[in-house]
Amino acid sequence: MIDQSLFSISAWRELRQGARILFLLEAPSSQEQYEKRPAVGPAGQVLWQCATATGVFRPQVSILSVFPAAVTKNERQGSMTLRGETVFSRQGFTPAGEAHAERARSIIRELRPNVIVTFGVPALVALYPDKRLQKLRGSLLWSDAVGCKFIPTVHPSFILHGNAIYRQVLGRDLAKAKRESETPDLIRMDRLLHLNPTAKQAIDFLHTARDARKCASDIENLGPMLDCFSVALSAREAMCFTLFPAVWNEWEQVSVLRAYAELLGDTKVAKINHNILYDLWFLYHQYKIVPGGPLFDTMVAFSVMYPTITRETSGAAFDAAGAAGTTEKDKETPGFPKALHFVCSLYSEQPYYKDEGKVVIRPDGTSDYDGRHRYNALDSAVAFEIADKLGPELDERGYRQTHDMTVMQIGSAIAIQATGIKVDLDALRQERERITSRMAQLERDLEAMLGYRMNLASSTQLCRHFYGDPLEYPGSRGVRPYLSKEGRPTCNENALMRIRRRDNLPECDLLLEWRNLHTFQKMFLNTQLDADGRFRTSIDLRGSRFGRWSTSATVFGTGGNLQNLDPRLRGFLRAD
Repeated sequence: MIDQSLFSISAWRELRQGARILFLLEAPSSQEQYEKRPAVGPAGQVLWQCATATGVFRPQVSILSVFPAAVTKNERQGSMTLRGETVFSRQGFTPAGEAHAERARSIIRELRPNVIVTFGVPALVALYPDKRLQKLRGSLLWSDAVGCKFIPTVHPSFILHGNAIYRQVLGRDLAKAKRESETPDLIRMDRLLHLNPTAKQAIDFLHTARDARKCASDIENLGPMLDCFSVALSAREAMCFTLFPAVWNEWEQVSVLRAYAELLGDTKVAKINHNILYDLWFLYHQYKIVPGGPLFDTMVAFSVMYPTITRETSGAAFDAAGAAGTTEKDKETPGFPKALHFVCSLYSEQPYYKDEGKVVIRPDGTSDYDGRHRYNALDSAVAFEIADKLGPELDERGYRQTHDMTVMQIGSAIAIQATGIKVDLDALRQERERITSRMAQLERDLEAMLGYRMNLASSTQLCRHFYGDPLEYPGSRGVRPYLSKEGRPTCNENALMRIRRRDNLPECDLLLEWRNLHTFQKMFLNTQLDADGRFRTSIDLRGSRFGRWSTSATVFGTGGNLQNLDPRLRGFLRAD
Protein backbone atom coordinates (compact mmCIF):
# COMPACT_ATOMS: atom_id res chain seq x y z
CA MET A 1 0.00 0.00 0.00
CA ILE A 2 1.48 3.32 -1.08
CA ASP A 3 1.55 6.08 1.48
CA GLN A 4 -0.81 8.72 0.06
CA SER A 5 1.03 11.48 1.92
CA LEU A 6 3.82 11.12 -0.63
CA PHE A 7 1.73 12.75 -3.31
CA SER A 8 1.67 16.25 -1.86
CA ILE A 9 3.33 18.78 -4.17
CA SER A 10 6.26 20.73 -2.78
CA ALA A 11 9.45 22.34 -3.99
CA TRP A 12 11.30 19.03 -4.03
CA ARG A 13 8.67 16.55 -5.20
CA GLU A 14 5.72 16.27 -7.53
CA LEU A 15 4.70 12.62 -7.50
CA ARG A 16 2.03 10.86 -9.52
CA GLN A 17 0.78 7.38 -8.76
CA GLY A 18 1.14 5.15 -11.78
CA ALA A 19 3.65 7.43 -13.59
CA ARG A 20 6.00 5.27 -15.63
CA ILE A 21 8.83 7.84 -15.67
CA LEU A 22 10.46 9.51 -12.70
CA PHE A 23 12.82 12.48 -12.97
CA LEU A 24 15.37 12.49 -10.15
CA LEU A 25 16.88 15.96 -9.74
CA GLU A 26 19.52 17.13 -7.27
CA ALA A 27 17.76 19.98 -5.43
CA PRO A 28 15.17 22.71 -6.00
CA SER A 29 16.37 26.15 -6.99
CA SER A 30 15.58 29.24 -4.93
CA GLN A 31 12.82 30.13 -7.41
CA GLU A 32 11.31 26.67 -7.15
CA GLN A 33 11.52 26.86 -3.39
CA TYR A 34 9.63 30.16 -3.52
CA GLU A 35 6.93 28.83 -5.84
CA LYS A 36 6.81 25.49 -3.96
CA ARG A 37 6.96 23.44 -7.16
CA PRO A 38 9.90 21.58 -8.71
CA ALA A 39 11.36 22.09 -12.18
CA VAL A 40 9.83 25.52 -12.88
CA GLY A 41 13.01 27.64 -12.89
CA PRO A 42 15.26 28.38 -15.92
CA ALA A 43 16.79 24.87 -15.82
CA GLY A 44 13.31 23.39 -15.49
CA GLN A 45 12.17 25.27 -18.58
CA VAL A 46 15.06 23.77 -20.56
CA LEU A 47 14.12 20.35 -19.24
CA TRP A 48 10.49 20.59 -20.32
CA GLN A 49 11.38 22.04 -23.71
CA CYS A 50 13.51 18.97 -24.40
CA ALA A 51 11.00 16.59 -22.83
CA THR A 52 7.93 17.81 -24.71
CA ALA A 53 9.86 17.69 -28.00
CA THR A 54 10.23 13.93 -27.43
CA GLY A 55 6.62 13.41 -26.37
CA VAL A 56 7.19 13.36 -22.60
CA PHE A 57 4.81 15.72 -20.80
CA ARG A 58 4.69 16.87 -17.20
CA PRO A 59 1.42 15.11 -16.23
CA GLN A 60 3.06 11.80 -17.21
CA VAL A 61 6.11 12.20 -14.97
CA SER A 62 6.91 12.05 -11.26
CA ILE A 63 9.51 14.57 -10.12
CA LEU A 64 11.74 14.11 -7.09
CA SER A 65 14.83 15.87 -5.74
CA VAL A 66 17.56 14.23 -3.70
CA PHE A 67 17.75 17.24 -1.38
CA PRO A 68 14.59 18.91 -0.05
CA ALA A 69 15.84 22.50 -0.30
CA ALA A 70 18.17 24.69 -2.33
CA VAL A 71 21.87 23.91 -1.93
CA THR A 72 24.98 26.05 -2.13
CA LYS A 73 27.66 24.79 -4.52
CA ASN A 74 31.39 25.26 -4.35
CA GLU A 75 32.61 24.27 -7.81
CA ARG A 76 36.30 24.59 -6.87
CA GLN A 77 35.97 22.21 -3.93
CA GLY A 78 33.33 20.08 -5.64
CA SER A 79 31.02 20.27 -2.65
CA MET A 80 27.39 21.09 -1.88
CA THR A 81 25.98 22.42 1.38
CA LEU A 82 22.40 22.39 2.64
CA ARG A 83 21.51 24.82 5.44
CA GLY A 84 25.20 25.23 6.26
CA GLU A 85 25.94 21.49 6.37
CA THR A 86 28.01 19.71 3.71
CA VAL A 87 25.88 17.04 2.05
CA PHE A 88 27.94 16.16 -1.03
CA SER A 89 31.66 16.21 -1.88
CA ARG A 90 34.00 14.79 -4.50
CA GLN A 91 33.98 11.54 -2.52
CA GLY A 92 30.18 11.32 -2.65
CA PHE A 93 27.47 11.81 -0.04
CA THR A 94 28.41 12.81 3.48
CA PRO A 95 26.49 11.07 6.31
CA ALA A 96 24.03 13.97 6.31
CA GLY A 97 23.63 13.77 2.54
CA GLU A 98 23.25 10.00 2.61
CA ALA A 99 20.17 10.40 4.83
CA HIS A 100 18.54 12.54 2.14
CA ALA A 101 19.57 10.06 -0.58
CA GLU A 102 18.03 7.17 1.36
CA ARG A 103 14.80 9.13 1.77
CA ALA A 104 14.68 9.60 -2.04
CA ARG A 105 15.39 5.90 -2.60
CA SER A 106 12.60 4.86 -0.22
CA ILE A 107 10.12 7.04 -2.12
CA ILE A 108 11.22 5.51 -5.44
CA ARG A 109 10.81 2.00 -4.04
CA GLU A 110 7.25 2.94 -3.05
CA LEU A 111 6.38 4.40 -6.47
CA ARG A 112 8.06 1.66 -8.58
CA PRO A 113 8.35 3.57 -11.89
CA ASN A 114 9.34 1.75 -15.06
CA VAL A 115 12.37 3.98 -15.65
CA ILE A 116 14.20 6.80 -13.87
CA VAL A 117 16.13 9.66 -15.43
CA THR A 118 18.82 11.10 -13.16
CA PHE A 119 20.06 14.65 -13.76
CA GLY A 120 23.54 15.55 -12.54
CA VAL A 121 26.03 13.70 -10.37
CA PRO A 122 24.29 13.58 -6.94
CA ALA A 123 21.18 12.03 -8.49
CA LEU A 124 23.36 9.43 -10.24
CA VAL A 125 25.29 8.57 -7.07
CA ALA A 126 22.03 8.21 -5.12
CA LEU A 127 21.18 5.18 -7.30
CA TYR A 128 24.55 3.87 -8.49
CA PRO A 129 28.04 3.46 -6.98
CA ASP A 130 29.85 5.04 -9.97
CA LYS A 131 29.83 8.88 -10.23
CA ARG A 132 31.47 9.25 -13.67
CA LEU A 133 28.62 11.01 -15.41
CA GLN A 134 30.82 11.88 -18.37
CA LYS A 135 31.12 8.19 -19.24
CA LEU A 136 27.83 6.79 -17.99
CA ARG A 137 25.56 9.45 -19.49
CA GLY A 138 23.02 7.94 -21.84
CA SER A 139 23.59 4.35 -20.68
CA LEU A 140 20.65 2.22 -19.62
CA LEU A 141 21.67 0.92 -16.19
CA TRP A 142 20.11 -1.05 -13.35
CA SER A 143 20.01 0.28 -9.80
CA ASP A 144 20.09 -2.43 -7.14
CA ALA A 145 19.38 0.27 -4.56
CA VAL A 146 15.83 0.83 -5.84
CA GLY A 147 15.28 -2.21 -8.08
CA CYS A 148 14.68 -0.13 -11.21
CA LYS A 149 16.42 0.73 -14.47
CA PHE A 150 17.59 4.29 -15.01
CA ILE A 151 19.34 6.57 -17.49
CA PRO A 152 21.83 9.19 -16.21
CA THR A 153 22.04 12.44 -18.15
CA VAL A 154 23.38 15.97 -17.82
CA HIS A 155 21.69 18.45 -15.52
CA PRO A 156 19.64 21.02 -17.50
CA SER A 157 21.64 23.82 -15.86
CA PHE A 158 24.71 22.48 -17.69
CA ILE A 159 22.98 23.54 -20.91
CA LEU A 160 22.40 27.01 -19.50
CA HIS A 161 26.11 27.40 -18.65
CA GLY A 162 27.35 27.85 -22.22
CA ASN A 163 26.65 24.34 -23.49
CA ALA A 164 23.49 24.79 -25.54
CA ILE A 165 24.55 22.09 -28.01
CA TYR A 166 23.86 19.52 -25.28
CA ARG A 167 20.16 20.23 -25.68
CA GLN A 168 20.26 17.60 -28.44
CA VAL A 169 21.93 15.09 -26.12
CA LEU A 170 19.38 15.68 -23.37
CA GLY A 171 16.60 15.21 -25.91
CA ARG A 172 18.03 11.89 -27.08
CA ASP A 173 18.36 10.64 -23.50
CA LEU A 174 14.75 11.59 -22.74
CA ALA A 175 13.58 9.90 -25.94
CA LYS A 176 15.39 6.74 -24.79
CA ALA A 177 13.63 7.03 -21.41
CA LYS A 178 10.26 7.26 -23.16
CA ARG A 179 10.96 4.04 -25.08
CA GLU A 180 12.11 2.28 -21.92
CA SER A 181 9.03 3.41 -19.97
CA GLU A 182 6.90 0.85 -21.82
CA THR A 183 8.17 -1.95 -19.58
CA PRO A 184 9.93 -2.21 -16.19
CA ASP A 185 12.15 -5.00 -17.50
CA LEU A 186 15.76 -4.36 -18.48
CA ILE A 187 16.07 -5.73 -22.01
CA ARG A 188 19.50 -5.89 -23.61
CA MET A 189 20.51 -6.87 -27.11
CA ASP A 190 21.77 -10.43 -27.13
CA ARG A 191 25.28 -10.34 -28.53
CA LEU A 192 27.15 -13.50 -29.47
CA LEU A 193 30.84 -12.81 -28.83
CA HIS A 194 33.33 -15.53 -29.82
CA LEU A 195 36.39 -14.93 -27.64
CA ASN A 196 38.55 -18.05 -27.84
CA PRO A 197 38.22 -19.54 -31.32
CA THR A 198 40.49 -22.17 -32.78
CA ALA A 199 42.53 -21.16 -35.83
CA LYS A 200 40.12 -23.04 -38.11
CA GLN A 201 37.08 -21.35 -36.53
CA ALA A 202 38.81 -17.97 -36.94
CA ILE A 203 39.60 -18.53 -40.63
CA ASP A 204 36.08 -19.82 -41.33
CA PHE A 205 34.60 -16.75 -39.62
CA LEU A 206 36.73 -14.41 -41.73
CA HIS A 207 35.66 -16.24 -44.90
CA THR A 208 32.04 -15.87 -43.79
CA ALA A 209 32.61 -12.12 -43.39
CA ARG A 210 33.87 -11.95 -46.99
CA ASP A 211 30.78 -13.78 -48.20
CA ALA A 212 28.52 -11.42 -46.21
CA ARG A 213 29.97 -8.43 -48.13
CA LYS A 214 29.77 -6.25 -45.00
CA CYS A 215 31.57 -6.33 -41.67
CA ALA A 216 32.94 -4.16 -38.86
CA SER A 217 36.48 -4.43 -37.58
CA ASP A 218 38.64 -3.13 -34.75
CA ILE A 219 42.18 -3.69 -33.47
CA GLU A 220 43.82 -3.44 -30.07
CA ASN A 221 47.53 -2.82 -29.77
CA LEU A 222 50.00 -2.58 -26.91
CA GLY A 223 52.39 0.02 -28.31
CA PRO A 224 53.86 -1.36 -31.53
CA MET A 225 52.41 -4.83 -30.92
CA LEU A 226 49.02 -6.00 -32.19
CA ASP A 227 47.63 -8.18 -29.44
CA CYS A 228 44.12 -8.83 -30.82
CA PHE A 229 41.61 -7.78 -33.45
CA SER A 230 37.92 -8.40 -34.01
CA VAL A 231 35.40 -8.67 -36.82
CA ALA A 232 31.61 -8.35 -36.53
CA LEU A 233 29.16 -9.91 -38.98
CA SER A 234 26.31 -7.88 -37.46
CA ALA A 235 25.48 -5.89 -34.35
CA ARG A 236 24.74 -9.22 -32.63
CA GLU A 237 27.72 -11.39 -33.58
CA ALA A 238 31.46 -10.73 -33.44
CA MET A 239 34.68 -12.65 -32.96
CA CYS A 240 37.94 -11.64 -31.31
CA PHE A 241 41.18 -13.04 -32.75
CA THR A 242 43.91 -13.31 -30.15
CA LEU A 243 47.57 -12.92 -31.02
CA PHE A 244 48.80 -12.24 -27.48
CA PRO A 245 48.91 -14.20 -25.32
CA ALA A 246 49.53 -16.75 -28.05
CA VAL A 247 46.81 -19.40 -28.39
CA TRP A 248 47.85 -20.49 -31.88
CA ASN A 249 51.20 -21.65 -33.22
CA GLU A 250 53.18 -19.47 -35.64
CA TRP A 251 51.75 -21.09 -38.77
CA GLU A 252 48.18 -20.64 -37.47
CA GLN A 253 48.81 -16.99 -36.60
CA VAL A 254 50.14 -16.30 -40.09
CA SER A 255 47.16 -18.09 -41.63
CA VAL A 256 44.66 -16.05 -39.60
CA LEU A 257 46.43 -12.79 -40.40
CA ARG A 258 46.50 -13.69 -44.10
CA ALA A 259 42.73 -14.32 -44.03
CA TYR A 260 42.25 -10.99 -42.22
CA ALA A 261 44.39 -9.19 -44.82
CA GLU A 262 42.35 -10.77 -47.63
CA LEU A 263 39.14 -9.57 -45.95
CA LEU A 264 40.40 -6.00 -45.59
CA GLY A 265 41.74 -5.98 -49.15
CA ASP A 266 38.56 -7.39 -50.71
CA THR A 267 37.10 -4.60 -52.83
CA LYS A 268 33.62 -6.17 -52.68
CA VAL A 269 33.38 -6.07 -48.86
CA ALA A 270 32.21 -2.92 -47.06
CA LYS A 271 34.30 -2.28 -43.95
CA ILE A 272 33.04 -0.39 -40.88
CA ASN A 273 35.24 1.07 -38.16
CA HIS A 274 35.46 3.93 -35.67
CA ASN A 275 38.54 6.01 -36.57
CA ILE A 276 39.38 3.63 -39.36
CA LEU A 277 42.51 5.54 -40.42
CA TYR A 278 44.24 4.66 -37.14
CA ASP A 279 43.64 0.93 -37.59
CA LEU A 280 44.52 0.83 -41.28
CA TRP A 281 47.70 2.84 -40.78
CA PHE A 282 48.82 0.55 -37.95
CA LEU A 283 48.13 -2.56 -40.02
CA TYR A 284 49.95 -1.14 -43.02
CA HIS A 285 52.93 0.03 -40.95
CA GLN A 286 53.37 -3.28 -39.10
CA TYR A 287 52.04 -5.88 -41.54
CA LYS A 288 51.88 -4.08 -44.92
CA ILE A 289 48.16 -4.88 -45.14
CA VAL A 290 46.61 -2.76 -47.91
CA PRO A 291 42.87 -2.01 -47.56
CA GLY A 292 40.39 -1.96 -50.41
CA GLY A 293 36.69 -1.57 -51.06
CA PRO A 294 34.04 0.68 -49.52
CA LEU A 295 34.81 2.10 -46.08
CA PHE A 296 32.47 3.57 -43.48
CA ASP A 297 33.95 5.45 -40.53
CA THR A 298 31.46 6.11 -37.72
CA MET A 299 33.74 8.78 -36.22
CA VAL A 300 33.97 10.64 -39.53
CA ALA A 301 30.22 10.28 -40.06
CA PHE A 302 29.46 11.77 -36.64
CA SER A 303 31.92 14.65 -37.01
CA VAL A 304 30.58 15.38 -40.50
CA MET A 305 27.08 15.87 -39.14
CA TYR A 306 28.41 18.03 -36.30
CA PRO A 307 31.26 19.88 -38.04
CA THR A 308 31.82 22.52 -35.34
CA ILE A 309 31.87 19.94 -32.58
CA THR A 310 35.35 18.58 -32.55
CA ARG A 311 36.67 18.17 -29.05
CA GLU A 312 35.74 16.51 -25.85
CA THR A 313 34.28 18.60 -23.06
CA SER A 314 36.47 18.20 -20.00
CA GLY A 315 35.60 15.65 -17.37
CA ALA A 316 35.34 18.44 -14.81
CA ALA A 317 32.48 19.90 -16.77
CA PHE A 318 30.49 16.72 -16.21
CA ASP A 319 31.75 15.24 -13.02
CA ALA A 320 31.80 18.32 -10.80
CA ALA A 321 29.42 18.13 -7.88
CA GLY A 322 25.92 19.17 -8.69
CA ALA A 323 24.98 20.71 -11.98
CA ALA A 324 28.15 20.22 -13.93
CA GLY A 325 30.36 23.26 -13.91
CA THR A 326 32.43 24.49 -16.83
CA THR A 327 36.07 25.36 -17.25
CA GLU A 328 37.31 28.45 -19.05
CA LYS A 329 38.23 26.30 -22.03
CA ASP A 330 34.75 24.82 -22.13
CA LYS A 331 33.21 28.30 -22.20
CA GLU A 332 35.31 29.18 -25.24
CA THR A 333 34.69 26.09 -27.37
CA PRO A 334 32.07 23.69 -26.03
CA GLY A 335 32.03 20.42 -27.85
CA PHE A 336 31.02 16.80 -28.14
CA PRO A 337 33.49 13.95 -27.85
CA LYS A 338 34.23 12.00 -31.01
CA ALA A 339 35.18 8.94 -28.97
CA LEU A 340 33.28 5.71 -29.54
CA HIS A 341 31.72 5.69 -26.07
CA PHE A 342 29.98 9.01 -26.69
CA VAL A 343 28.69 8.11 -30.15
CA CYS A 344 27.61 4.76 -28.70
CA SER A 345 25.54 6.51 -26.01
CA LEU A 346 23.57 8.29 -28.77
CA TYR A 347 23.16 5.54 -31.36
CA SER A 348 23.33 2.28 -29.42
CA GLU A 349 21.59 0.62 -26.51
CA GLN A 350 24.90 -0.76 -25.24
CA PRO A 351 25.75 0.63 -21.77
CA TYR A 352 29.21 2.03 -21.10
CA TYR A 353 31.83 -0.70 -21.34
CA LYS A 354 35.05 1.06 -22.36
CA ASP A 355 36.86 0.44 -19.06
CA GLU A 356 36.58 -3.33 -19.35
CA GLY A 357 39.55 -3.91 -21.63
CA LYS A 358 41.85 -1.06 -20.62
CA VAL A 359 43.55 -2.81 -17.71
CA VAL A 360 45.13 -6.01 -18.95
CA ILE A 361 47.20 -6.56 -15.81
CA ARG A 362 45.36 -5.90 -12.54
CA PRO A 363 47.07 -4.20 -9.55
CA ASP A 364 47.38 -7.60 -7.84
CA GLY A 365 49.35 -8.96 -10.81
CA THR A 366 46.59 -11.13 -12.29
CA SER A 367 45.59 -10.78 -15.94
CA ASP A 368 42.23 -10.04 -17.51
CA TYR A 369 42.71 -10.99 -21.13
CA ASP A 370 39.14 -12.26 -21.45
CA GLY A 371 37.87 -8.80 -20.49
CA ARG A 372 40.10 -7.19 -23.11
CA HIS A 373 38.96 -9.62 -25.80
CA ARG A 374 35.30 -9.05 -24.93
CA TYR A 375 35.94 -5.31 -25.08
CA ASN A 376 37.54 -5.66 -28.51
CA ALA A 377 34.65 -7.76 -29.86
CA LEU A 378 32.12 -5.29 -28.47
CA ASP A 379 33.87 -2.42 -30.25
CA SER A 380 33.22 -4.12 -33.59
CA ALA A 381 29.63 -5.10 -32.77
CA VAL A 382 28.80 -1.61 -31.48
CA ALA A 383 30.40 0.04 -34.54
CA PHE A 384 28.20 -2.15 -36.76
CA GLU A 385 25.10 -1.11 -34.79
CA ILE A 386 26.02 2.58 -34.94
CA ALA A 387 26.71 2.42 -38.68
CA ASP A 388 23.25 0.95 -39.31
CA LYS A 389 21.74 4.06 -37.67
CA LEU A 390 24.23 6.70 -38.78
CA GLY A 391 24.11 5.66 -42.44
CA PRO A 392 20.42 6.52 -42.98
CA GLU A 393 20.86 9.72 -40.98
CA LEU A 394 23.75 10.75 -43.25
CA ASP A 395 21.52 10.21 -46.29
CA GLU A 396 18.55 11.98 -44.73
CA ARG A 397 20.56 15.06 -43.80
CA GLY A 398 22.54 15.14 -47.05
CA TYR A 399 26.01 14.45 -45.62
CA ARG A 400 26.75 11.14 -47.33
CA GLN A 401 28.92 12.73 -50.03
CA THR A 402 30.96 14.64 -47.44
CA HIS A 403 31.61 11.41 -45.52
CA ASP A 404 32.58 9.52 -48.66
CA MET A 405 34.92 12.28 -49.85
CA THR A 406 36.60 12.34 -46.43
CA VAL A 407 37.06 8.57 -46.36
CA MET A 408 38.52 8.67 -49.88
CA GLN A 409 41.47 10.57 -48.39
CA ILE A 410 42.51 7.60 -46.26
CA GLY A 411 44.75 6.14 -48.95
CA SER A 412 46.59 9.44 -49.36
CA ALA A 413 46.90 9.85 -45.58
CA ILE A 414 48.41 6.38 -45.21
CA ALA A 415 50.88 7.08 -48.05
CA ILE A 416 51.93 10.37 -46.40
CA GLN A 417 52.38 8.69 -43.02
CA ALA A 418 54.30 5.81 -44.56
CA THR A 419 56.65 8.04 -46.58
CA GLY A 420 57.48 10.59 -43.90
CA ILE A 421 59.87 13.48 -44.43
CA LYS A 422 63.61 13.21 -44.85
CA VAL A 423 65.66 15.05 -42.21
CA ASP A 424 69.23 16.35 -42.52
CA LEU A 425 70.60 14.49 -39.50
CA ASP A 426 74.07 16.11 -39.58
CA ALA A 427 72.65 19.65 -39.64
CA LEU A 428 70.17 18.73 -36.90
CA ARG A 429 72.98 17.37 -34.70
CA GLN A 430 75.02 20.55 -35.18
CA GLU A 431 72.00 22.70 -34.27
CA ARG A 432 71.40 20.69 -31.09
CA GLU A 433 75.03 21.21 -30.07
CA ARG A 434 74.84 24.94 -30.82
CA ILE A 435 71.68 25.47 -28.79
CA THR A 436 72.95 23.37 -25.87
CA SER A 437 76.11 25.46 -25.80
CA ARG A 438 74.19 28.74 -26.00
CA MET A 439 71.83 27.71 -23.16
CA ALA A 440 74.81 26.82 -20.98
CA GLN A 441 76.36 30.23 -21.69
CA LEU A 442 73.11 32.00 -20.77
CA GLU A 443 72.96 30.08 -17.50
CA ARG A 444 76.53 31.18 -16.65
CA ASP A 445 75.75 34.80 -17.55
CA LEU A 446 72.64 34.80 -15.35
CA GLU A 447 74.54 33.28 -12.44
CA ALA A 448 77.20 35.97 -12.74
CA MET A 449 74.54 38.71 -12.96
CA LEU A 450 72.40 37.51 -10.03
CA GLY A 451 75.12 36.14 -7.76
CA TYR A 452 73.46 32.75 -7.32
CA ARG A 453 72.36 29.82 -9.47
CA MET A 454 68.74 28.81 -9.98
CA ASN A 455 66.79 26.32 -12.06
CA LEU A 456 65.58 28.41 -14.99
CA ALA A 457 62.92 25.83 -15.89
CA SER A 458 61.36 26.08 -12.41
CA SER A 459 58.39 28.44 -12.30
CA THR A 460 58.52 28.36 -8.48
CA GLN A 461 62.13 29.59 -8.37
CA LEU A 462 61.49 32.29 -10.98
CA CYS A 463 58.46 33.58 -9.06
CA ARG A 464 60.53 33.61 -5.88
CA HIS A 465 63.24 35.62 -7.66
CA PHE A 466 60.89 38.26 -9.07
CA TYR A 467 58.05 38.35 -6.52
CA GLY A 468 59.65 37.14 -3.28
CA ASP A 469 60.37 39.27 -0.23
CA PRO A 470 64.03 40.48 -0.43
CA LEU A 471 64.29 40.18 3.37
CA GLU A 472 63.27 36.53 3.22
CA TYR A 473 65.01 35.66 -0.05
CA PRO A 474 68.20 37.78 -0.59
CA GLY A 475 68.48 38.74 -4.24
CA SER A 476 64.73 38.71 -4.87
CA ARG A 477 63.44 41.72 -6.81
CA GLY A 478 60.17 42.08 -4.88
CA VAL A 479 58.22 43.39 -7.88
CA ARG A 480 54.46 43.34 -8.16
CA PRO A 481 53.45 39.86 -9.39
CA TYR A 482 51.57 39.08 -12.57
CA LEU A 483 48.69 36.66 -12.09
CA SER A 484 47.41 33.86 -14.30
CA LYS A 485 43.73 33.42 -15.20
CA GLU A 486 43.41 31.22 -12.14
CA GLY A 487 44.70 34.05 -9.95
CA ARG A 488 48.12 32.54 -9.21
CA PRO A 489 51.51 34.32 -9.68
CA THR A 490 53.11 33.36 -12.98
CA CYS A 491 56.43 33.89 -14.76
CA ASN A 492 55.40 32.84 -18.21
CA GLU A 493 56.66 34.55 -21.35
CA ASN A 494 54.05 37.32 -21.24
CA ALA A 495 54.82 38.04 -17.59
CA LEU A 496 58.57 38.25 -18.27
CA MET A 497 58.00 40.66 -21.18
CA ARG A 498 55.83 42.88 -19.01
CA ILE A 499 58.36 42.85 -16.17
CA ARG A 500 61.04 43.88 -18.65
CA ARG A 501 58.95 46.81 -19.87
CA ARG A 502 57.68 47.90 -16.46
CA ASP A 503 60.66 47.29 -14.19
CA ASN A 504 63.54 47.34 -16.71
CA LEU A 505 65.25 44.29 -15.20
CA PRO A 506 68.22 43.14 -17.34
CA GLU A 507 67.86 39.42 -16.52
CA CYS A 508 64.53 39.31 -18.34
CA ASP A 509 66.21 39.41 -21.77
CA LEU A 510 68.49 36.51 -20.87
CA LEU A 511 65.59 34.53 -19.37
CA LEU A 512 63.40 35.08 -22.41
CA GLU A 513 66.15 33.90 -24.76
CA TRP A 514 66.85 30.86 -22.58
CA ARG A 515 63.12 30.00 -22.40
CA ASN A 516 62.78 30.31 -26.17
CA LEU A 517 65.75 27.99 -26.80
CA HIS A 518 64.56 25.56 -24.13
CA THR A 519 61.10 25.29 -25.71
CA PHE A 520 62.57 24.85 -29.19
CA GLN A 521 64.93 22.16 -27.94
CA LYS A 522 62.29 20.30 -25.94
CA MET A 523 59.41 20.41 -28.42
CA PHE A 524 61.21 20.20 -31.74
CA LEU A 525 64.93 19.43 -31.68
CA ASN A 526 64.45 16.48 -29.33
CA THR A 527 61.55 15.05 -31.35
CA GLN A 528 62.17 11.34 -31.78
CA LEU A 529 62.61 10.30 -35.39
CA ASP A 530 61.90 6.87 -36.82
CA ALA A 531 64.68 4.32 -37.23
CA ASP A 532 65.25 5.42 -40.83
CA GLY A 533 65.82 9.01 -39.65
CA ARG A 534 62.56 10.35 -41.09
CA PHE A 535 59.92 12.53 -39.46
CA ARG A 536 56.44 11.00 -39.45
CA THR A 537 53.11 12.07 -38.08
CA SER A 538 49.65 10.67 -37.37
CA ILE A 539 46.81 12.27 -39.33
CA ASP A 540 43.28 12.95 -38.12
CA LEU A 541 41.04 13.41 -41.16
CA ARG A 542 38.65 15.72 -39.32
CA GLY A 543 40.84 17.05 -36.57
CA SER A 544 40.01 20.72 -36.95
CA ARG A 545 36.78 22.53 -36.22
CA PHE A 546 36.09 23.01 -39.93
CA GLY A 547 36.98 19.51 -41.05
CA ARG A 548 40.63 20.01 -42.04
CA TRP A 549 43.38 17.52 -41.27
CA SER A 550 45.30 17.73 -38.02
CA THR A 551 48.51 15.93 -37.11
CA SER A 552 50.14 14.60 -33.95
CA ALA A 553 52.83 12.19 -32.77
CA THR A 554 52.53 8.64 -34.06
CA VAL A 555 51.27 5.73 -32.01
CA PHE A 556 54.88 4.54 -31.87
CA GLY A 557 55.97 7.66 -29.97
CA THR A 558 57.80 9.31 -32.86
CA GLY A 559 57.22 12.50 -34.82
CA GLY A 560 54.81 15.20 -33.79
CA ASN A 561 52.46 17.93 -35.00
CA LEU A 562 53.63 18.67 -38.55
CA GLN A 563 51.38 21.74 -38.79
CA ASN A 564 52.97 23.35 -35.76
CA LEU A 565 56.63 22.94 -36.58
CA ASP A 566 58.90 25.78 -35.62
CA PRO A 567 60.08 27.59 -38.78
CA ARG A 568 63.66 26.99 -37.66
CA LEU A 569 63.13 23.23 -37.80
CA ARG A 570 61.69 23.30 -41.29
CA GLY A 571 65.13 24.26 -42.52
CA PHE A 572 66.35 20.76 -41.64
CA LEU A 573 63.71 18.99 -43.75
CA ARG A 574 64.90 17.81 -47.14
CA ALA A 575 63.23 16.60 -50.30
CA ASP A 576 64.00 13.07 -51.44
